[in-house]
Amino acid sequence: LRQRLPAQVTAAKSFTYTGLDGRKVPVLVGDGVLDRFIDAADAEHDRILGVSGRPSVTTDLGTYQSNVAARMLDGDDSTYFWSDGAPAAGDGITVDLGRVRDIGTVTLAMGKPGSTEDYLHQGVLEFSADGRSWQQLTAISGEPDVTATAPAGTRARYVRARATAGQDNWLVVREFSVPTDDGAVAGGPPAATGSSLRAAFDGDPGTVYRAARAPEAGETLELGIGAARAVPSVTVLQPSGSKGRADIQLRGTDGTWRTVGTLDGPYTRVGTAGRTADAVRLAWHTGSAAPQIADVVVGGQG
Repeated sequence: LRQRLPAQVTAAKSFTYTGLDGRKVPVLVGDGVLDRFIDAADAEHDRILGVSGRPSVTTDLGTYQSNVAARMLDGDDSTYFWSDGAPAAGDGITVDLGRVRDIGTVTLAMGKPGSTEDYLHQGVLEFSADGRSWQQLTAISGEPDVTATAPAGTRARYVRARATAGQDNWLVVREFSVPTDDGAVAGGPPAATGSSLRAAFDGDPGTVYRAARAPEAGETLELGIGAARAVPSVTVLQPSGSKGRADIQLRGTDGTWRTVGTLDGPYTRVGTAGRTADAVRLAWHTGSAAPQIADVVVGGQG
């Protein structure tokens, strides 16, 4: 059922009618309500599966019409969050990365055509590992687009933009991007057009890595998990009907890969007895069909 959701959402958004001016107008049913329900259902299902890597966003501010906070993270610069009032000192928006991760360059894109002054005029970008102790990344002052690169080795679960003074204008945020440096994906087979290797390890079971071809002998898909740590389990999610076959392996502190299980069906969970590892990989079996991986969930990341 979860795997059927993206296509159903796309279909629901495809309906239009012709307005009196001849333009196509989207049909909206429960706009801003169904969106939030689907996001909440996905988040609860992620929790059940053990997925903790999909970012979410919250805000102290109310929402104007259907311009919900989730639109800050949708990767689409033409959509946006729009508050229903002006921020006061202390108000802000917070991205939760799901777990403590290495962060890189943070981008906050605010304002929009017709509302060019709707941005945080005075504020700060901050990060935190626990949501209680915060460190400043950069100041926000008089610019709608803010970019800041965290020092090498910076680890955080939360990144927030906080107003340090009240203002008259409301707030529009087109995108709040917090790329992470952990979770690197390498190997193959190469992804088919419209897919990516990254989709196999992005914390979102709704995205799928679809290989362009069957794996060659000795080919592997390697997923970095940052500094070596105890790994209690590995779960691999495949789309229904996927025929990919592989050994599930962990790389220990001595650099040796050890097989801990075998990929089998749409849901494979392997207990790994808390082995210490810094990477996991799928070593494809000879004769396996072109792989499709919805997500690899490494236990103990929360």
